[in-house]
Amino acid sequence: MLKIRQQATLLPTTTIEKKGQRQAKVVKKITFPRIVSEESSILS
Repeated sequence: MLKIRQQATLLPTTTIEKKGQRQAKVVKKITFPRIVSEESSILS
């Protein structure tokens, strides 16, 4: 279930990437650490 939820979170990022690379890089920097922190809080 976690992986499916992760993919759903990452899908909009790839859509933004096609529209503007610079924006996508900012979004990724914000999105990825958030997913990692969510995962670690679930695991612990």
